[in-house]
This record gives sequence, structure tokens and C-alpha cells, in this order.
Amino acid sequence: MKRLIRIAALVVCSAGIASASAPGSFLAVTPATENSYIAIRVQMPEGSELEGLRWFNKSDQTVFTEAKLLLRDENGLPCLTGAFTAATGLAGGDTAWSEITFTQPVTSEVGDLFLALHYPQDPEDDGPSLKPGIGYSMEAGGQECWITADGQNWTRLYSGMTVSLEAVYGAGKALNNVVMRAPEVPSYVTSLALPQPNPFNPSTTLKFTLSEAGKAEVVIYDARGAVVKTLVSGELSAGSHEVVWRGLDNHDRPVASGLYLAYLKCRTGSGVQRLMLVR
Repeated sequence: MKRLIRIAALVVCSAGIASASAPGSFLAVTPATENSYIAIRVQMPEGSELEGLRWFNKSDQTVFTEAKLLLRDENGLPCLTGAFTAATGLAGGDTAWSEITFTQPVTSEVGDLFLALHYPQDPEDDGPSLKPGIGYSMEAGGQECWITADGQNWTRLYSGMTVSLEAVYGAGKALNNVVMRAPEVPSYVTSLALPQPNPFNPSTTLKFTLSEAGKAEVVIYDARGAVVKTLVSGELSAGSHEVVWRGLDNHDRPVASGLYLAYLKCRTGSGVQRLMLVR
């Protein structure tokens, strides 16, 4: 037997949302861009299985582009990376409760998810009557809800309205379900790559990788071991980086042609490469 859990959304007019004032009105994003979403937090207790959703639809002449299940990023915000498109072309009844079933049931290994509805981008000649809308009532105390215009910058909306959107849960026994998992964290090895170009004149690029975040230094030495130029000295994130040496010393004076050494030093390792400056 399916069980329905009410999901509340919060609305703020300054975020670009057009709404009417009376209970039973509809919520629409204005203007709707290519990446306009409203995302509502969905509770996912262990063993639960999300089968679909119900919403109070504004008009049978409009369609929500898609419904996605989103992971939470390290700050607890909705994240479109790794999202699962659970349904497309969400067409509902005319001023009526409507329901769709996902292409595959969804379970979670990371706890709560976000259920996001995508508003289609406004055509230039579109009017308010043609926008998809979700019913709402004037009831404060709704659950967590976010909105974005570009798919990256999310704004949490304040309470005051409850959106008529319900998640539909199943018995948790489907064999073809989609499991939402935390994305794999890429692994890096601390290293300093060959300079490109080499020999060089007037500049060369040094690419290096850090296995973890922390303080790192990239320093140019001459053939006698004297410091010529400190290119990097500070805190860096894990992953790939690059820096350009333009054949200048620490006083921004051109150095002579010859052999130089580039040295990478950090807590997790070090690396050295030879450079040949030919003027």
C-alpha cells in the first residue's frame, strides 16, 4: 500500500516568484530560465522507496519539463551533479490533483534527498496564464525548500505558504530501483609534470597535482641551488593546478639563459623538473 508524505515549500516574492494572494492559488516562477528549479527536501528513512509524486496542477495546457532527485552537497544544499531524472513531461489535470509514477523507483544510501521540478524556459511571447503552476495554501511552518535560476546558486525560501506537493512511497521491494549514492571522490597523486614548452622563451607552464589540500610551494632554482623565483606559496586545494613562469626573478628582472630547476614541495610529497631558458 502506498503512503503519502506531505512536502511543504516556502516562497519569497523577491526571488522572482509570482503568486496570488488567496489560499488555493498557484505558484509559478517568473521569469523561468533554462535552469529554473524548485527543490523540496524529501525524507528518505532507511529502507524507504520513492515511487512517484502528486501535485495540485494549475492547468492541463502546461507541462513541467522534468522531475529530478538531487543529492545534497557538503553544505546541505541541492546539487544537480549526479541527479537522477525520475520523470519527464509532467502533464497534469486542469486545476486538479495529478500523479505520475517514476520510470524507476528510487532509494537512497545518503539519507534525505531533494525532489526538484524544472520549469520550462519562457518563450518570448509567453504570458502568465501559460506558466506551469503548483497549488499552495497560506499555511506557515513548511519544510525546507530552495529555488535556483541557474542551477548553481540556490536560495532558501521563507515559510508562509505550503505547496501542494506529495511524495509517493512504495513498499521498498522493487528489484529495478535506482540507488542514490554519494559521488566518488577523485583520488590524486602529488606530482610535478614536465614543463611545457621546454626549452622555452619567454614563458613556460608548470602543471602540478596535490593529493590533499594544504600548503604548497613551487620554487625556481638556478643551477647553483639559489632561489630565483617563488611561483606558489600558500594553501591550495587537492587536485590539479598550474602556474606560469615568465623567466623573471623575485624582483621581476629577466634572468639569463641556462638551466633551472622547478621544485614542488608540500606535506604529501615533492617533485622536481629541469627547465631550459633560451633567449
